[in-house]
Amino acid sequence: MQENILNSIPIENDYYKILPLKLNELSLLAYDVENFEQSLGYKYNYYLINHDMKNFLKTQIRYVLKNSSTFHFYTTWLIINKNNNEVIGFFSFKDYNKLKRNVLATISVNSSIINLDPSYHELLINYLDKEVKYQKLIIETNSPSPEIYNKYSFQLKDINLFTTTFEKRK
Repeated sequence: MQENILNSIPIENDYYKILPLKLNELSLLAYDVENFEQSLGYKYNYYLINHDMKNFLKTQIRYVLKNSSTFHFYTTWLIINKNNNEVIGFFSFKDYNKLKRNVLATISVNSSIINLDPSYHELLINYLDKEVKYQKLIIETNSPSPEIYNKYSFQLKDINLFTTTFEKRK
């Protein structure tokens, strides 16, 4: 992927800030959450980093090391509650098909936060809609807000035990 598909980093509104992790912060998240909190100044209020999550983060680190021009695409982005300085979830890209311009993104938020102010969805959707060059945008989320996704012309594609998937074509 030669083109820069992302701009305007970080993004935020009155309640949330969404920013990509730097390589050293991504490594701390994978290996040392306590030092991760101290380094960033945010409390980590999310699920424990299990074996599968560590492997996912290590894969992201390998992608970043291979091609730094795609750094923001291949890293994890934090979803931070600005009121209490807590990391409440993650946003990341799972796939980008350059030829078809299909983008698959995930939004995963701590289940105790899901029913609170969902404006992080609008913040991310606005950002993706304006900054990412796509023909088809697919978002998987564990915190569905159908009314928000409908507002942005997304179609509901799939619901399972863990995620809801929405899709939008330009």
